[in-house]
Amino acid sequence: MNTTAGTTETTETLPSPKKMLGIASRFAAFDHALNINEVADVLGLNKKTIERMARGADRIPSFKIGNQVRFDPRHLAEWAKTARGDKRKR
Repeated sequence: MNTTAGTTETTETLPSPKKMLGIASRFAAFDHALNINEVADVLGLNKKTIERMARGADRIPSFKIGNQVRFDPRHLAEWAKTARGDKRKR
């Protein structure tokens, strides 16, 4: 995390494309809609990052039930197969 003149910039990196293929199979193993904490654990990212990705330009596939964000493991598996391990700046 970099702090410059009162602004905070966080850079998180998705796992490499090769690791994302392994992650895709981990997502496919789930048989229920995942919550933010479960997705963050599988990806090794902070849950706030997953929240931003669910509503921001990075658009990890998600849906809402009431005010809770959920993730379909089949859609996450497909997303993980095509996601790139590029650095993301916020």
